[in-house]
Amino acid sequence: MTELIKKGRGKGVKPAMVYLPIRISQEVAEFFNAYPNKSAKIREVLVNYVQQNGETNEKETHQKQ
Repeated sequence: MTELIKKGRGKGVKPAMVYLPIRISQEVAEFFNAYPNKSAKIREVLVNYVQQNGETNEKETHQKQ
């Protein structure tokens, strides 16, 4: 029998994104709805935030829960 070999995304290809459903305020939703590609804008804002703030502080994460 022939086995199917599943190919990966390939060398140099961006890693796959993770599906993450979230709930946001109406104010935030209205802000992002103003952009033609709101998903791309949300990603851009989040990536910029992570780049500016570095890794999450473990202590800070537990305090917010």
